[in-house]
Amino acid sequence: YAANQEVLLNFTPHLIPMNRGILITAYAKLKKGVNEVDVAKAYQCYDDEYFVRVLKSGVLPEVRSVKASNFVDI
Repeated sequence: YAANQEVLLNFTPHLIPMNRGILITAYAKLKKGVNEVDVAKAYQCYDDEYFVRVLKSGVLPEVRSVKASNFVDI
């Protein structure tokens, strides 16, 4: 919808010992000319979402950071 075209998204669930929730890796190729600043702007759509945390560049999500919570780290 936001891309105004079809987007191929790779969605890989990981099998790990967890009681609840899911750990996934999802990625898509960016169009030519799209840079890190553009991606950061796109993530601003989560600014008002209490349980969604967009991590800083270079910081990877960790299960222990969201364990026993409603949070999702991107």
